[in-house]
Amino acid sequence: MESQPTWVKVAQNGAIGEARSRSFLLDRFWILERSIDIHGADFIIQRRLTNKNILDRNAPKLGVVQAKFVSSTSTTHYIHCEYVVDNKSIPRDEFFLLIHAGNEENSQMFFLTAKEIDKDFQKVSHDGVNKYKIPGSIIKDHKFKVTSRRESLDKIETQLIKADFAKNREFLSWTLSSTEISVDDILPDYNIPIDNIWGDIPEAFFETKKDAAKALSEAEKVCFILKSIATEIDPNKVIDYLDDFRFHCRGGLGNWYISLPDNIYNEEFIDVVKRHQEIIQNLKNKNKLDEYLRSQKEIEDSFIDFLCERLPFRNKSIHKATIVFDKESWRITSIKNDLTEDSTDEKILNYEKLDRARISRNTLKYTWKPLGIIYGTKRFNQDSDRIKNNCKYVSAECMREIMNECLGAVN
Repeated sequence: MESQPTWVKVAQNGAIGEARSRSFLLDRFWILERSIDIHGADFIIQRRLTNKNILDRNAPKLGVVQAKFVSSTSTTHYIHCEYVVDNKSIPRDEFFLLIHAGNEENSQMFFLTAKEIDKDFQKVSHDGVNKYKIPGSIIKDHKFKVTSRRESLDKIETQLIKADFAKNREFLSWTLSSTEISVDDILPDYNIPIDNIWGDIPEAFFETKKDAAKALSEAEKVCFILKSIATEIDPNKVIDYLDDFRFHCRGGLGNWYISLPDNIYNEEFIDVVKRHQEIIQNLKNKNKLDEYLRSQKEIEDSFIDFLCERLPFRNKSIHKATIVFDKESWRITSIKNDLTEDSTDEKILNYEKLDRARISRNTLKYTWKPLGIIYGTKRFNQDSDRIKNNCKYVSAECMREIMNECLGAVN
C-alpha cells in the first residue's frame, strides 16, 4: 500500500473514529447538532424520549461523547480534565470516551466513563493545560474493551438518567450549539461608514452582545441552582446547592446579587447609535444615501491604492489629500494625493485640537499620518492592513465634511 503523509493518516483516523462512534450511538440515542469541535465534544447525545423537549423544565439530560482512534500502542491521546471532573473533582455522569482501533477486518472499540478515566489514568500537564493521558496501550487492555454493545449503551443511558439536571446543563452550556455571536450580525444601515467622535458601532455592538451572553450564562447558572434547591427532597444535597449559590452570588448583610459585566449598558453607545440612524434617515429622505456611499467608497479606494503602492514608508509620513466635489450631485470631481515628511506639517498635526480637515466651497483638504494612527480596536501585523482599516474611517471623516458642506451642518 502506498505510504501516506502523517496529516492524511491523522485526518483519516479521526474520520474513522467518528463514523464508528456515530453508528454505535445511533442504535440508542439521538445525536444533537454539535458546535465547532473546540471543546472536545465530538457528539452531544440525548435519550430517545419523544414526550420531552430540550426546553422543558424537566428536560432530558444530555451526554457528551468524545471519539478517538488509536492506530498503534505508541499513540497517545489527552482529555481535558474539566470534561472528566467538575470543580469539586467529582467525575461527571454525562461524559464518555470511545476509543477505536483496528481495520475493517478487525475493528475494536473501547468504552470509558468519566469515573474510570479519573480512577485509572494519570493527570499530566499538556500544552500548559491539565489533562488525562490516555496511552495507546489501552488497546491491549481488555478491561475497557466493548464485548457487548448493548451493555455499553445501557451504561450510558443509566448514567444520563441519574445525572444531576442543573450540573448537566451547566456542563453542557459551553458545549451545546447556540446562536453564534458575530461582528457581522448587524443591520446593514449600521455598517454604513458615518463618522462619529466616539467609536466603531459594529465593534461596540459586538462587545455589547458578548457581555450580554456572559450575563445570560451567569443568570442561567443561578436559575438552575435555585430550581434544584426548590425541587430537591434531600436536605444534605441542598447544602451543596447552597454552596454553589453562594459561589455565584456575592453580597453581604443579606444582600445577594449576580455578578454581571459592567459594560452592557453604555449611554455613549446608545447616543451614537441614535445619531447614526438620524443621519442615515436624513440621507434617505433627501435621496442622497447612494451618492454618499459612492463618494465615500471612491475616497476610500483612492487613499488605499495610493498609500499601499508606496509602502514601505515611515510612521511619521504625512498623507495630504485634496478632494474636489460637486455640491449638487455629491460626485467626486478629482482626488489629488501626496505623501510627504514635511516637518512643518508634522508639527501642525501634533496639536490635539487641530481640525485635520479644511473645507472651502467645493474643495476639501485633508492631512493625516496613515501609519501613526490606529482606528478601532483591531491590531494589524501588516502595514497594508492597517492602512486599509484606517482609510475606511478617514474616508468617513472626509464625507462628514463634504456632507455638512452640501446639506448645511447635518452633523
